[in-house]
Amino acid sequence: MSTDEICDELASLVEKRHVLEVLRDAFMHGISNQEILLEDYGILPEEIEWFYKEIVKEKDVPTSRLLPIIDKTIMDINARIREIMSEQIKGLKIYIFNNWRELIGSVWTGAFKGREIEKIEDDKVVLLAAKEIPWRGLKGEENLLIAGLGIYYCKFYMTGTGEAITFYEGIHGVLLPQLIMEKAKRSPALTYGRFSTYYRKYLMTIFLDYNLLDPEDVSQLKRLYTRTMYENLSIFERFLSAIRSEIKIDEKQDIKLLSAVPEFFNRIITSNKGFKEGLEKYKGSIPGLMGYDPGIDKLLDMINITDLDEILIILKDVKDRFLRFGLEILKDVLPR
Repeated sequence: MSTDEICDELASLVEKRHVLEVLRDAFMHGISNQEILLEDYGILPEEIEWFYKEIVKEKDVPTSRLLPIIDKTIMDINARIREIMSEQIKGLKIYIFNNWRELIGSVWTGAFKGREIEKIEDDKVVLLAAKEIPWRGLKGEENLLIAGLGIYYCKFYMTGTGEAITFYEGIHGVLLPQLIMEKAKRSPALTYGRFSTYYRKYLMTIFLDYNLLDPEDVSQLKRLYTRTMYENLSIFERFLSAIRSEIKIDEKQDIKLLSAVPEFFNRIITSNKGFKEGLEKYKGSIPGLMGYDPGIDKLLDMINITDLDEILIILKDVKDRFLRFGLEILKDVLPR
């Protein structure tokens, strides 16, 4: 199916669900008269005909039997909507790297706007992972570029102040030694059961296409993901806001990669343009990190990516699919 066909089917399903919800409300109030449905509830004649012909498939059915039919049909429609959306985001996942500095072995607390930081209370990376690209460092060590859209987040205290400050910066991916990624994946599980691998000390994983799994697994994952987002709700809200409107993906100079590889340890690697913007905005300092580094061209030569256009295409595609389909999937697990 083309994107237009998918959107047409989704629009049709949503419209049918709306008609059923309106009819359900009317029937709950004991109203089934066609003239009242037309005049007071705005139901069209063809919609009433569709309901009785395609959904009920019987005549003279009492209202008490119509309500269960409507509820079952709405459940089926919702399941189909989730299935369609999940197919469009198949393979997409969100990584939450907890305790970033502890994970990568950094003790530097950093500075902020030229002032010393006394203590860091929390530091995380939340990333909508689009593609994972393995590569080898200068000494042949195995590394990983996880291209995607996300944020580096830090909550900290300045020297001489008692009020916490929160900071976040949009990023377009993370560079990790493979050993660090394995450390995150194998860190102690924070829950029990068959999905404990998705909920660990240093790494939590949310698979956006989980609705394609067995219904029992879906139910377990929904509970786990709701817990994950509840514990990181304010950070997750910043992450979603950044993806919607704050992270630029217009040109190659916009790209920023958070790096933990030795050659660019605990820095945000960017272009000369991004480096100058960081100097102007934060005096070049980032809480918990070593700062910005304008060496993205040198870095990409090491990874054997000579053209950033490839990454931009990947990022634009993942943003489009996430905003079209992924956000709707997340509504099922976002704490209410």
